[in-house]
Amino acid sequence: LETRLYECTECEKTFSNQSVLSLHQRTHTGEKIFKCTECEKSFMKRSQLIVHKKCHIEERPYMCTFCEKGYNQHSKLIEHIRTHTGEKPFTCTECKKSFTKRCNLTEHLRIHTGAKPHKCNLCDKTFHYPSNLVEHQRTHTGDRPFQCTECDKSFIKMSKLMVHLRIHTGEKPYKCSECDKSFSQQSTLVVHQRTHTGERPFQCSHCEKSFSYHYAFVVHERTHTGEKPYKCSMCDKAYSQRSNLKLHQKTHESKPQQDSPNCEKTFEQESAPKTATMDQLHESAGLEKVPELPEATNSVESPEAIDDYEKNYIPWSPLSEYLGVFLPPEKQHKCTECDKCFLEKSKLVVHQRTHTGERPFKCSVCDKTFIRMVHLLEHRKIHDGDRPYTCAECGKSFIRMSKLTVHRRTHTGERPYICAECGKQFSQQSNLVVHQRIH
Repeated sequence: LETRLYECTECEKTFSNQSVLSLHQRTHTGEKIFKCTECEKSFMKRSQLIVHKKCHIEERPYMCTFCEKGYNQHSKLIEHIRTHTGEKPFTCTECKKSFTKRCNLTEHLRIHTGAKPHKCNLCDKTFHYPSNLVEHQRTHTGDRPFQCTECDKSFIKMSKLMVHLRIHTGEKPYKCSECDKSFSQQSTLVVHQRTHTGERPFQCSHCEKSFSYHYAFVVHERTHTGEKPYKCSMCDKAYSQRSNLKLHQKTHESKPQQDSPNCEKTFEQESAPKTATMDQLHESAGLEKVPELPEATNSVESPEAIDDYEKNYIPWSPLSEYLGVFLPPEKQHKCTECDKCFLEKSKLVVHQRTHTGERPFKCSVCDKTFIRMVHLLEHRKIHDGDRPYTCAECGKSFIRMSKLTVHRRTHTGERPYICAECGKQFSQQSNLVVHQRIH
């Protein structure tokens, strides 16, 4: 007799029985039917729930020597220790990105393969990661479980609430190592740092122009495609940028019966001069420089790409009492020096070194010491001669990509840093800062 095969309609995999197929299909739907009665965590498989329950009833014999955190499985301890050492043994062969866990690499690979196995049962949208599916489904249900008590705004994700709370606290925990600027979001800091490195990751496929900001790249591409997605509801005019549409709509408010014949021309004249930087435009508008761009929020992120600090840092303020509803006291590790609070004790231990001056990671070659293992590993490249970033023009090599980017300007003559006072240009931000002192 032939064995009957049960086929998955999503990915065409076949299984020998219906129960195994049903279990497999949960990888597409993200359904987790096995719930822990102790902490409300849920799992796809019963076996996963059984392993999880041990954390409530068993001792944790595997202790971390860095922060004294305990685990009931040796494999979990090994994974945890990597958060201290910075080791990421699982590397993507496509883009060389590394991960601490194999499962995170597996999920990351879907970015390259395009696989989106997690499908919403209410619409046709699919996702790389089950967590993205769960968040998406809240757009159908209207569920926004994370609510701000200060202004009644509510959010789909806890991380969004954490960022929002900084509007009320005024906290900006992400500080640029090159200058003294600080930001409320990690993503905003990343964008800002491009003003120092000169990195322009968004390249136009039509004319090879490159951009530091995703939004600027999107707007530029419309000069090639002719796309004008922002349409006026009062007349037939359309624009490539929302700001131009808003300016145009004012002509209807002031002259409701007339249409401006030179509308598009006027906007070009009123726009900021080409020599102005993005930071200057934001400053003149009274905004925080280099704001997070809405277009970037749709990009796919792996689980590890979510900022460590967004997940592990709590802004300590009067609102922290409210956060206790979501974060029990045992998960709030508070610094006794500055009242900053962390979800993981290991993060607190690292932070406290900024107060104590402790630098436990020592270079065996030159005796230099570091707060974190990852900083030591970066430093060791100097001694090992590891300079992976090579200039195609002269063959000179560098430890960091940012150093290569600055060096390339000696060949290209590029001077992206412009003095707002006199128009003088510089290849490095530090040179501009020194120059500005004469004004």
